[in-house]
Amino acid sequence: MRTIYVDSSTKGLIAYVDCAGTSKIVENVHGTNNELEYQAVIYALKQLPETYIAKIYSDSLLVVQQLSHRWAIKDADLRKLAVEAWNLIDSKHLTVSFDWIPRESNLAGKLLG
Repeated sequence: MRTIYVDSSTKGLIAYVDCAGTSKIVENVHGTNNELEYQAVIYALKQLPETYIAKIYSDSLLVVQQLSHRWAIKDADLRKLAVEAWNLIDSKHLTVSFDWIPRESNLAGKLLG
């Protein structure tokens, strides 16, 4: 199982920390705060090999709850991003859980400062 932390910044950055030893900041990402958080998750999912098991940690309660099917997605743009994430999970045959953590515990957030 792979443990991954994701976060975003209003400066158009998303961060990814894989506890297997990889970290990355992606620049020039556009969108609202919530859209950037979704894009960080999507980036993480794209890094996973097929049939992998992963636990993704985010300090965005909204994204965690929506991707876990616990909260409805009313915003059309966020729904598109959620569908993209779910499609990646399905097409790569991934087993993924999403967990909320406080910002101060988010390793990806520490990359962003």
